[in-house]
Amino acid sequence: MADFAKVLRLLRNKKGFSQQELADSLGISKSAVNMYERGERQPNFETLELIADYFNVDLDYLLGRTTQASHSTEPVTIAAHLDTEDLTQDELDDVANYIAFIKNKRNK
Repeated sequence: MADFAKVLRLLRNKKGFSQQELADSLGISKSAVNMYERGERQPNFETLELIADYFNVDLDYLLGRTTQASHSTEPVTIAAHLDTEDLTQDELDDVANYIAFIKNKRNK
């Protein structure tokens, strides 16, 4: 899990935390964090989950299996140019209704 060691150190440094601050936040010892970062000790599954949740990253990212930190929960804005010159107001209303329909369908 050498990648885990690198990823953990990177995440901790991005937050600007010392090993002690991270350990305190996770409820583990500073020596455990130190050994994880040096690749000398492997965390158990519960600790891996705790670390992933704390940094809001996927386990695959934490283990170095992907470069994508997490699945985004932010809304995606799609910009599109729609030539509406030849559309009537009723047709524009239909487009808006279709968008509402798609959103509603997703929530079922």
